[in-house]
Amino acid sequence: PIFFQTPRIRDEQRPVLDVSLGGLRVYSDDGFDVGERIQLELLLPPDGVEVSALARVAWVRPLPAGGPELYDVGFELLIVDGDGLKHLGRALDDSIE
Repeated sequence: PIFFQTPRIRDEQRPVLDVSLGGLRVYSDDGFDVGERIQLELLLPPDGVEVSALARVAWVRPLPAGGPELYDVGFELLIVDGDGLKHLGRALDDSIE
């Protein structure tokens, strides 16, 4: 699995539910505002490569009471540092095999 963290939740790695080279979807108890820009860290399998990215909150949907978290959140990746897209692409390819 791919994990993410933000400065708000730096001590906690949370799983990414859906990911592509253009964005990701996560569950979160943190309230984000649509349009807000967030610095994310993605932790990629198999060796935990860290990829830093600037993302924009594309959408936020409340989850039903008793769900895994409070919100379902979509992030659009705006800027991925260094070779991050290459590493992310490799992790996605490996997950398909």
